[in-house]
Amino acid sequence: MTTPAPAFIHPSDQAAERGTHYLEGVVRVYMMRSLDDTDTWVLDPASIGDEALLGDEDVENGNCPCERPDECNAAVERMEQLFMPSAEELMHMLATALDFTATKN
Repeated sequence: MTTPAPAFIHPSDQAAERGTHYLEGVVRVYMMRSLDDTDTWVLDPASIGDEALLGDEDVENGNCPCERPDECNAAVERMEQLFMPSAEELMHMLATALDFTATKN
């Protein structure tokens, strides 16, 4: 007998249940056409390195159900002061979210 997967609860609802804020940000990971002429996408070297990846937009709080706009806007301002993750940090975030283990060769 298999155990049913837990029902999906949107992160904004999870934030509301926890009394915190749901804020979103976008990060750019540049891709390029493979130089081996195979019409495949590969990571552009501009996305690889120790520096923070570029954010694509301002931090967004439009989906935050908190009903505390001053507190929510203050959280947005704090998050906008932080650097976006580097490529390596993003890789670890994705690995964790997708239940993978990332190791370095």
